[in-house]
Amino acid sequence: MKRPIALALALSMTASLGVLAPATAEEPAEGAKSAILLIGDGMSLAQIYSTQIYAEEVLGDSLVMPSIADTAVTTTHSADSKVTDSAAAGTAIHAGHKVDNGSINVLPDGAWAYTLGQAAQEAGKSVGMLSTARMTHATPASVYGHDADRDAENLFAEQMVEFMPQVALGGGARHFLPDGKRDDGRNLIDEMVAMGYTNVTDAEELQAVDTENTEYLLGLFTNSHMSYEVDRVNEGLDEPSLAEMTAVALDVLDNDPEGFFVSIEAGRIDHACHDHDITGSIWD
Repeated sequence: MKRPIALALALSMTASLGVLAPATAEEPAEGAKSAILLIGDGMSLAQIYSTQIYAEEVLGDSLVMPSIADTAVTTTHSADSKVTDSAAAGTAIHAGHKVDNGSINVLPDGAWAYTLGQAAQEAGKSVGMLSTARMTHATPASVYGHDADRDAENLFAEQMVEFMPQVALGGGARHFLPDGKRDDGRNLIDEMVAMGYTNVTDAEELQAVDTENTEYLLGLFTNSHMSYEVDRVNEGLDEPSLAEMTAVALDVLDNDPEGFFVSIEAGRIDHACHDHDITGSIWD
C-alpha cells in the first residue's frame, strides 16, 4: 500500500506547486511532489482543546496535533466582514484572496481567482477532494468552482464534472441527479461514469475499490451532508468514515508519478458547533 509523499500547509503547498514561488532558470524550485491539505471547517483552538480534553480524560490518549513541531496562524476573514463564512474562508485557503461572504473564488471586482486545484492540474498533478459535507458545498467547491453565490450548487456540480478531479468523495448526490435538486434532466453521475469514473455508493463498495487500477473515483454517499461521526458509528450507518475515504483516496492519487494535491475537509465540525453539539464536534 503506497503512501503520500508529503504533508504540507497551505503556504508551503503553494510554493511547492509553483503558484506563488515560480522557479527561476538559475535556481529551480525543489519542493514536495505532492501535498495534502487537511481542513476542519469551523475548527479553531476551542474545538481542538475540547477534543484534546476528551482524548485525555475519556480515551486515555492524545491528539496528534499538539505534537506537530511547527504551527502558524493565518486569517480567513472575508473582504466584507471580520466574520467569515465557508465560501470566503475556502477561497482564502484555496486561492489566497479575500472575497465577500457567500462568494467562491470570485473577487469583489468580479474577477475569478486562480485556485490550488487549477495549479495542480496545470502542473500535471492529480487532484482529489474529500468532504463530509456535500461536494458542492463551499469548501470543496472552492477547490474547483467559481461563482459569486455559494448556493449555486447545481452549477458547482457541473463545474466539478468539467474540472474532472481524479478523486471526489463526500455527500451531496442530490445536486448531480435529476430526481434530486436538478431541473435540467441531467444525471451527472452517469455522465462521470461514462467519462471513466468508478462510482461507489457505500462503505463496502469503497473498500472494494482496486486502487492500483483506478484512475478516477467518485463516491457521493448521501443525498445531502454525510452523517456526524458519532451517529455513523453508533447507528451502524453504511457510510465510510473520513479516515476510510482518505486511505482509499491517497492510494488512488499516489498512482500518479507526477504527484497530487488533495483537499480533505471534516465539514461537519462547523454544523455541530452551530447546533451547540459538543459531542458531534468532538467526534468529527
